[in-house]
Formats: sequence, C-alpha cells, structure tokens
Amino acid sequence: MLTATKSLVGGACAAPSPARRRTFVVPEARRKPGNGRRTSVSKVGSTSTTTTTTTTLSTDSNGTAVGTVARPDAHVRDRTQTTEMKATVTVHMSKAAGVRDFLYDLILKTWLHVDLVSSELDPQTGQEWEPISGAVKHSGRVDDEWDMYEATFKVPGSFGPIGAVQVTNYHHSEMLLGDIEVFPTGQEESAVTFHCNSWIDPSHCTPDKRVFFPARSYLPSQTPKGVEGLRKRELEILRGTGCGERKEHDRIYDYDVYNDLGNPDDKKNPTTRPVLGGKEHPYPRRCRTGRPRSKKDPFSEERSHKAHVLAHDAGVHQLVSHWLRTHACTEPYIIAANRQLSQMHPIYRLLHPHFRFTMEINAQARAMLINADGIIEGSFAPGEYSIELSSVAYDQQWRFDMEALPEDLIRRGMAVRKENGELELAIEDYPYANDGLLIWDAIKEWALTYVEHYYPCTANIVDDEELQAWWTEVRTKGHADKQDEPWWPELDSHENLAQALATIMWVTSAHHAAVNFGQYPMAGYIPNRPTMARRNMPTEMGGDDMRAFVEAPEKVLLDTFPSQYQSAIVLAILDLLSTHSSDEEYMGTHEEPSWKQDGAIRQAFEKFKERTREIVEQVDEWNNDPDRKNRHGAGMVPYVLLRPSDGDPTDEKMVMEMGIPNSISI
Repeated sequence: MLTATKSLVGGACAAPSPARRRTFVVPEARRKPGNGRRTSVSKVGSTSTTTTTTTTLSTDSNGTAVGTVARPDAHVRDRTQTTEMKATVTVHMSKAAGVRDFLYDLILKTWLHVDLVSSELDPQTGQEWEPISGAVKHSGRVDDEWDMYEATFKVPGSFGPIGAVQVTNYHHSEMLLGDIEVFPTGQEESAVTFHCNSWIDPSHCTPDKRVFFPARSYLPSQTPKGVEGLRKRELEILRGTGCGERKEHDRIYDYDVYNDLGNPDDKKNPTTRPVLGGKEHPYPRRCRTGRPRSKKDPFSEERSHKAHVLAHDAGVHQLVSHWLRTHACTEPYIIAANRQLSQMHPIYRLLHPHFRFTMEINAQARAMLINADGIIEGSFAPGEYSIELSSVAYDQQWRFDMEALPEDLIRRGMAVRKENGELELAIEDYPYANDGLLIWDAIKEWALTYVEHYYPCTANIVDDEELQAWWTEVRTKGHADKQDEPWWPELDSHENLAQALATIMWVTSAHHAAVNFGQYPMAGYIPNRPTMARRNMPTEMGGDDMRAFVEAPEKVLLDTFPSQYQSAIVLAILDLLSTHSSDEEYMGTHEEPSWKQDGAIRQAFEKFKERTREIVEQVDEWNNDPDRKNRHGAGMVPYVLLRPSDGDPTDEKMVMEMGIPNSISI
C-alpha cells in the first residue's frame, strides 16, 4: 500500500494552506487481472472487423521487443467499414465517495467517458479526426482499492493509430485514474497503454477534458499530425491566461513573487513581510496559487520593527543551502516545464521524476515553515529577517552555472581544475565531494546519452521550439531577477543541454539528499547545532555578563541556547525532514514507462542503474577505510547520505536513511 498525495505536478497549484494537502491511501495503478507483463508496443492501429488482423513481435537493434499492428487501411477497400476497439480503465474513487455515490450510480451509470484520438489526419478532409467517444461501464473489482471499467468503440477503418485519449469525469467526486489500455477487441496482446496515474476532477469543476498521450516520446517536430493541435492546446490550458484567482481544481502553472508569507489582514496577530521578488529583494518565482490578495496591503509589505539576533550557520544552512538552493530555485524549472514542454516531450519525461511533490511541499513550507511568525522565524537566529537573508544570498551568490557539483566545489575553494580537466580536491578525505562526484559523473553520463539519442545533431536542439521556450521562460520569468546575467548557458549543443539537465537532476536529488536527510542526526542534539542564541557573548571581564558566566557557566549557556519549547519544535521538524516517505522513488530504482518504450534509452538507464550499484560498493569501501578519518573511526559515523539504494529501499530504513530520492519530496 502506498500513500499517494494529490501531486501539484500535472495537477492544481493548491493554495498555501496546511489543510490543502489531502492524503489518500491507495495502491499503485495495476493492470487488469490476468494480464501479465507484456511486451510494450509503440502504437495501435484499428483494423476492420471483416479483415483478419496480424500482430507480430520483432526485436530492434537493442534487443527490445517491438509490437506491430496492421493498419486497417492496408487491408480495407471500403473505408466505411469499422473496427470494434476496446478500452479498459482502472479507477480508484476518492475516500469522499460513499453511499451517495451508490445512489448517484443508480441514476447515471455511465459517468466516465473516454475519447479516442487518432494520430493521423482524416485522409478525406486533411483535418484532424473527430474523437470517437465511448461511455465507460463498470466491469468488476481489481482489488479492495481499484475498480475496472470497460468501453467499446466503433472505429473507421482509416482512423489510424491511437495518438491520445481524452477523459471526462461526470461523477461528483474526483477519482484517481490508473492505466488505460486500448486494443482491438479480442487482441489484448496488441494493446497500447496510457500510464495516467492522475487525479481527475469532476466535469462541473473544470470543463476541459483530461488528455493523456502514449508512453512514446516525441520532439515537437516529430509529433504525429493528428495530435499536433491537441499537444499545443494542452500546453495553452496549463499556461492559463494570467488573470483571475487560482482555484483548487485548476491545472494552471503561472508565476508569482513571494507575497504570501505575511498576513496583514489577521485582526488578532497581523504580520507583514517584504515581498520577495523584484529589484529590492531578488528571489526565484513561485507558482501562483489561490490565496487572495491582502486587503490592507495587496502588493507589498514593510518591516514593522527590528529585532536583535545573532546569525548562526544553522540558519544559513536551512535558509540558503537547503531552502533556497534546492526548494525555491527548483520551482521555476517545474512551472516552466509544465507550461512549455508537452507530456510527450522526451526532456519533460526525463525531468518529471525529479519534480515529484516539490511544488506541494513548497506550498506547505510557505504556509507553516517560512511564513511570518512561522517555525523558522520563531526558532532560528535571523527571526523575521530569515527569508530576507535568503534573498540576499540569492542576489549575491546564486548562479545556475555554479550549481553543478564540480563548479560549486571550485567556487567554494574546495577543488581546482587541473590542466587536463580533472578535478583535484583541496581536502582529499571530503565525503560529500568524494561520493558526490561519483554521483555527478553518473548523472551527467545518463543525461548526455539521453540527449544524444533524441537529438542526433545540434540543429535538432536549436530548432526544438518547446525546449527553447522552456529554457527562455526559466530565465526570463522563473528567475526574472537574474535574466540578464551573462552566465546563463545557451541550449545550443549536446554538452550544454546535458550539463543544464544534469545540474537540475543533481540539485533535486543528490544535493537535496546531502543537505536535508542528515539534519536530525547532526542537529538533533541542540547544543551541537543551536538554531539561535538568546544572549550576547560576554565581552568585558568584570562586567555583569562575564561575572554571571564565570559564576554559573552552565546556566548562561542554557540561557543562550534556544528555549525548551523552541528546541522541541526544531527537533520535531528536523526529525520529519530527515525521514524519507514510505512511497519514495529512489535514484536508479525507478524507471519511467516511456524509457521502456525505447531500446536505446532502456539500455542507457540500465547502465546508469548499474553505475549506482558500483557507487554503493565504493561508498561502503570508503566507510570501512581506517585511513579516512572523516568517515571512519572513533566518534565518526559512516557517511551514507549520498549512498544510492542497492535494492529495496524499505530494507534500509533508519533515521539517517540511505538511498537518494529522485526529487525534493520533503
């Protein structure tokens, strides 16, 4: 059983309220009972009911089985003849569904509708085919959580391969859509599978039909003619108009500044904080949500008073190394990807695992952690200036080209690049750099292989309108306050594109794992890493402060540390942050369905997976090396934050967990 949350990636941008995250206990999407693992097929064509259909399986150059289904117009002279197609759909209803759902179904049984969309144009009109609709009826239970639904369609002989499906939910409750399989009746072995794994809102909430494409990836120039328009229209829906207030059911990705941290309208405890984003306080953009504008101060907020605090490295770590460089700076990549890259785009599918749950966890952080009078302000040294501090760091320090691990080490003086291009560490026994460089090299090789496969030549990269629009929007809208910086790379070569993608993949996976999951073991003992100092250090011998310190140093030290209440809050948060989710997806263990459709990509991922297994062995060897004093010996714990999972991650559970999650999901 998994705990599946309603992800913001491909879903609504929820308002920043702690009550907005809804949790449903559901299993993974499953196939129809009796269906074993099948060879993947690239596409399905409809065939005439009066003609025998031949289905063959062959292997490509990489040894991967490829399915071929005969085209109907190759055998049918009379194009008015039709083929009977069948679709099976797995559905999990929201826990809100209950008795009234049963009564509702008595009145309206066919509340789920599926449309088949051709990947080709109508040969008679030269226009897109009208989608063929079918009402989906309940056919049985898969298990305690999932139901199976089926539909049949009469498809013209010249309709061509199925290029997409559209889904409409006429029920009053939302539902979790698992897989949709489409095949000629009686020929399940030739089915094409649409991996949906998405919540579908009722049609009375949103009039737009949900669109799902097959697992095969297409660059914009390679898109089948029949779904070119649908691909563009789907992106237009996700971009929205830029107007109006976001609703929970909206699937709109838009940008906004951080103007939601304070609440000046609160009558009992009004709080105001400066807007982050703009010339005065540069900051990455967040996703625009449904929070209404403040009535008293709709566009900006000013500091009401100044507090005297001490700066601690714990605050810099939490606000800069952790929140800013991973959570905040990643959100613009996600927004731009959903606005500019189709679900069919290979780069979208490469990055999608690294964006899982990030926008949702960021929204919750804005509501409970970094908001005015929130946990960070109440427990860390900078107090109400905490997020302003991260804005200064973003303005003065953050550069995309320095977020890759090798460049980051060089910038911090921890490494130099020799004439032959190799990296030489300033400290040889530096666990983060030692393990991290192995991970970085594996990610970079995987990204470069992926890029070279889908873009045979540089011109393909330059001419990819969706890719270039995505990168332009990342720079000009997502990181608008730094859009004119000269260090932004151009996506004009395989190396530059692979470097940019690897940087994003590194930050969202290994970098975040290193700065996040060791927080409780390192800072769980408050004296080891206090988050604030409540008293100044004694400065003059003979003064009252120094006299008190000499007479009772333990008492002065305890008075300097955070209070018991503050310590308890910090401990609870650090424990939560340092624990992986039960349904976490780890680097090297999760394979996207689209990667399985292409033999070369599947082979490249298997190589990447094998490389992570080799890194596991190397990390274990270093952790047992007595010469490496920073990770072995008395008083030292093994460094496992960048140790990939070498099997089932659930077998490795502990507070400081091993295994590198793909995404920033906590």
